[in-house]
Amino acid sequence: MVNKVKEEMAIAIEGRKQRETRSRQNLGNTLPSLAENQPSSI
Repeated sequence: MVNKVKEEMAIAIEGRKQRETRSRQNLGNTLPSLAENQPSSI
């Protein structure tokens, strides 16, 4: 019973990590393209 709860918590934490990593990767992909679209006079 206790193991089941631990397992579910581990899965939830892992899922959150993957979401954070994915959003960080998306950010990394978005920022360079934003910088490219900005006029260089900044």
